[in-house]
Amino acid sequence: VIRTGDDGLVAMQFPNGQSVRLDHNTRLVVAASDRVELTAGGVYVDSGSAPDSAKIAVETRFGVATDVGTQFQVRIDEDQLQIGVREGLVELARPNTASLEIDAGNLYEVWESGEETGRRIAGDDPIWSFAALIVPDFVIEDATLEEYLRWFARESGVALAWDNNKSQDIARRTVLRGSINGMTLQQGLEHVRRLAPFESRVTGSTLHILIE
Repeated sequence: VIRTGDDGLVAMQFPNGQSVRLDHNTRLVVAASDRVELTAGGVYVDSGSAPDSAKIAVETRFGVATDVGTQFQVRIDEDQLQIGVREGLVELARPNTASLEIDAGNLYEVWESGEETGRRIAGDDPIWSFAALIVPDFVIEDATLEEYLRWFARESGVALAWDNNKSQDIARRTVLRGSINGMTLQQGLEHVRRLAPFESRVTGSTLHILIE
């Protein structure tokens, strides 16, 4: 059983590689290597983008949310369940009613009263902000700049775009050294920028990269 308080955050790495992050005021039971039980608060799960990524199930009193290679968030309080999907697909199996599939870019809410609502949500919406505070460290030693920027974009919930083919080619051939362990996403980005200079800008939900 793991609990966080008003100012507590927890990040865990599961045996099959899934990243599980707990928001403030959360209570989570780790029942198995592929199953957790959420009784209060919010949990963010990243099971990886590969098609064969290991699944993980988040059980709540409203039903069981199981992912298919995705980033998603489950939040519960006294009378409401909220599921947001950042990437991939989540299936919600509910007692006494049909299962529901929630795909990327959607936020689904259900109340004890039976009311249900859904709406579109961006990958960089504020609901994802707590997960960015406890991002697992990315090992930049011997990684390419392209690999790092793809990781940064995915953790930030934005698409990665190259201003031209030359920029992507340079990033693919640039090998990084050093470490960004313990840094926030933005601190890490600025550190890598000093190691391998590039220009970046965010337009809408897209991170544009230019290397000259």
